[in-house]
Amino acid sequence: MKNITFVCNWNKNREKSWSGTHLSLYRALSQYYDLIDIDLHVENKNIIYRFLKKIGLMKDDLGIGILKKKNKTFVSNPQYPILQFFDCPYDFNNMQFIYQDLYYGYLVNLFNQNPYIFKISGFQNCDIKKLKKRAFCQKKYFLSNNCAGIFTMGKWLANELVQNYGIPSVKVHHVGVGYNIDPSFIDYNMKENKRFLFVGRDFNRKNGQLVVDAFKILHNLNSSFELYIIGPDNLSLNEDGIFCLGNLSNVEKIRYFNMCDVFVLPSIFEAYGLVFPEALIYGLPCIGRDAYEMPYFIEDGITGYLLHSNSPIELSELMLKAITNTTLRDNVIKNREYYLKEYSWDTVAKRITNIIENVTTRYY
Repeated sequence: MKNITFVCNWNKNREKSWSGTHLSLYRALSQYYDLIDIDLHVENKNIIYRFLKKIGLMKDDLGIGILKKKNKTFVSNPQYPILQFFDCPYDFNNMQFIYQDLYYGYLVNLFNQNPYIFKISGFQNCDIKKLKKRAFCQKKYFLSNNCAGIFTMGKWLANELVQNYGIPSVKVHHVGVGYNIDPSFIDYNMKENKRFLFVGRDFNRKNGQLVVDAFKILHNLNSSFELYIIGPDNLSLNEDGIFCLGNLSNVEKIRYFNMCDVFVLPSIFEAYGLVFPEALIYGLPCIGRDAYEMPYFIEDGITGYLLHSNSPIELSELMLKAITNTTLRDNVIKNREYYLKEYSWDTVAKRITNIIENVTTRYY
């Protein structure tokens, strides 16, 4: 079996590192490679910096202060490809691959062109000067000879990098993401054609208020409808038919994936959105916004609907159509085996493996 150096900024709890992405990909790739595990430790350890950041007097520097230092953190065999997540330019190795869900240049464009979305993007507390510098460093790395390939979670990101950011298409590879919810507990018998599901910790960024406003319109038409909200901590809504469940584990979510009939998440900003394929796997037609990766998850009018505005009236109409259109549900259920294969970590690992093998044969 061949070797790969797996360079990652692990959390103390590896299960939660990048919402489970690091560990899931590590396990899947270990079927094909002997992985040399390197913990990068990109967090700034300066106590004063961390304290000032916590109380809001210091903005996130996005790792600019330590990025260059990490180039000398370790030296591995240059014949082993590197798979990393933080775009460190290791000068000793020209076979570096990086796995991404977003790029900093997009955030800079968002800051300049759409301040409203930027303010709820999750990056609004970053120092904009350092964000621009980070974008410059990242693009320089992407275009360098050291970067042999960029693996993207989404097709949207792959297209963005090539069409709008000037990255050569030969370097950009859509490989996808695997689901983190157990499909062996699927039970369609709990569905009653009356329940909507929203899943997202960032209520504002995920457009939760729009979903609530649209549901209230529906609830006035049919009081049997119910909306279940998973993710936001300390969210309390005194509205009939709305149930705020807090931040549940993947195991706890299964009950609600089985109970609910339609998944609704018209996110304002969404780099990927793994919860969409998880909902599809559990037989839920999906409603998302016509933006980012959502149009690639949802076949409009076939497995769900795409929202083209920010209107609660339009969303309520789509929600009503989705919950009363049994053909949508049947189409989603028929596609289950496709979803299970397309969004599995083994599929992601195979794609990555094939690309690395094809690229490395040109060098060794």
